Amino acid sequence: MDISQVSNDYLSWVQENQKYIQLADSSKIDIQTPFLDPYGDNISFVAERVGNQIRFSDEGYTLWNLEMNGFRIRKQDQVRYKLLSAILLIDRVRMNDKNEIFKVVDTIEIGQTIHEMTQAILKVYELNSLKKEIVQSVFREDVAAYFESNENDFRFMRDFSITGRSQLSYSFDYVFIGKNSRKILRIQENLTRTVVESMIATVADTAEFRLQHSSGKEEFGLLLKNIDRTNQNTIDLLASLRKYDVFSLNFENKEDVHSFLSA
Repeated sequence: MDISQVSNDYLSWVQENQKYIQLADSSKIDIQTPFLDPYGDNISFVAERVGNQIRFSDEGYTLWNLEMNGFRIRKQDQVRYKLLSAILLIDRVRMNDKNEIFKVVDTIEIGQTIHEMTQAILKVYELNSLKKEIVQSVFREDVAAYFESNENDFRFMRDFSITGRSQLSYSFDYVFIGKNSRKILRIQENLTRTVVESMIATVADTAEFRLQHSSGKEEFGLLLKNIDRTNQNTIDLLASLRKYDVFSLNFENKEDVHSFLSA
C-alpha cells in the first residue's frame, strides 16, 4: 500500500465532497461534511463571525434529529446524559440550554474546529445505536475493567492522539505496546459505516506523519462489543477496514483479545 497515495486520495476526497454554502440573507456559512448521520444525511453545521472570533453551531439540529427518530437524551436519564457530556468534553465542544452543539474560536483554529465539530456530532449520533442494556452496562467501562484486572498481561497507555498531514489531531482510547510494534485502538460498541469511514480517514491522514516520526510497526484497530460475521453488511464493513490494514477484535472473544494485544 502506497502511503502517500492513500493520504493524497483521502485529502482529495474530503476537498471534493465537503461543501461550504453562503446562506441567503445571512452572514452564516453552512458547512456540509462528506460524513453521513445514521439517517443518510450529511453531517453539517454553520459558522459565523462574532466580533473577532468564529462561532460554529449545529443550531440544535443533532439532538432534535435524534429525538424525532425516537432517541431522547434528558438530564434525568443519567447514563445517556453523562455519555453525551463525555463526548462533548473529549472533542472540546459545548452544549447550551437550546441543545446547540457549538464552539467559539479564533480564526487560526477554524480547521481544527471543523474537525472537532464533525467528530463530536458523529459520536453523538452513535448514541442512537446503543440498546438499553448496553447503555446500562457502559461498554467502555467493561473494557477498562478487563484490561485493568489483567494489567500484568498488557502494556498500554490510554487516551492517545496522533496528528495527521492535515494538522488535525485524532484521538484513540488505547495504545498497546509490544516488543517491536504498537497497536493503536479505538473502542466502539457497534460497527457502522460512520465508524468505518472515520477510522479509514484517520489512517489515511496520519499515514505520512507516522512514517516520518514513528519507529517500529504500528497497527490501527477497533475493539467492538460483538462482531456478527454472518451479517453481510458487517462482512462488507470489515472488508473495507482490511483494505487499509485496520484490524478488528470481538470483545466477547477474550482469548483472541488477550492473545493479540498482549503480544
